[in-house]
Amino acid sequence: MAARGETRSARVQRLLQEAAALRADGRLADAERRYRSAVRLSPDNLSALYHLGTLLAAMHRPAESARFLERALATKPAAPEVQAALREALAALESGRR
Repeated sequence: MAARGETRSARVQRLLQEAAALRADGRLADAERRYRSAVRLSPDNLSALYHLGTLLAAMHRPAESARFLERALATKPAAPEVQAALREALAALESGRR
């Protein structure tokens, strides 16, 4: 729930922090929901797109992962961590791992 008077940017940051904590606790579905909420609020947020993409990859969903990582890369083409994660997702897709 959004705190009263919370800015969009602050809400996105809160969602990202919550998602990271949930992911660390192994609550991947809950983390995914937080990351998706952050992306809805800030569709070009590199961190939200990247972390959602890497989470989806960890959940063995490379096609979805690649879509979000491609969006992340579009926001910052020179980001090596995004490039590497996208290569991994595309390799997983090519090898037939859904």
